[in-house]
Amino acid sequence: HFLTVEILLYEGKIKVYDCNLPVFSEKMFLTHMQPLLKLLPKLLTQSKLMDHLPAEVLAKESWDFEGRNKNIQLPKNTTGAACGPYSLAYIECLLTGTQMTGVCDTIVGKMQWVWAYGVLTKWLEPVYKKEHVQRQRRTR
Repeated sequence: HFLTVEILLYEGKIKVYDCNLPVFSEKMFLTHMQPLLKLLPKLLTQSKLMDHLPAEVLAKESWDFEGRNKNIQLPKNTTGAACGPYSLAYIECLLTGTQMTGVCDTIVGKMQWVWAYGVLTKWLEPVYKKEHVQRQRRTR
């Protein structure tokens, strides 16, 4: 099961975006999240990489948790089989600052093709360039 986790460093908060709530009970979900909520502030403090964060954020015993769709209204995956693509769609919306209200099974299905095309073209790019160079050499 895939989730999207947004870590808000300056707020000491972690948001979780989950398109398929029935996969985990709330109790089991919180059991799995608890180590992240407690360990992340300790690791950031020990690493000294985040000393620029507000002291109250680094001093927290456990970070705040928001999500699992209680405070966040999210589109749901009605098929139950596309949590990975939904997670990518949530990430894309977060990165671009767009609303998640338009995300649905139809859109995610189309986005899967776009992502697959992007991955395949990047994967095939070196092959294409090599063949293109070889063709140019033959025609000279």
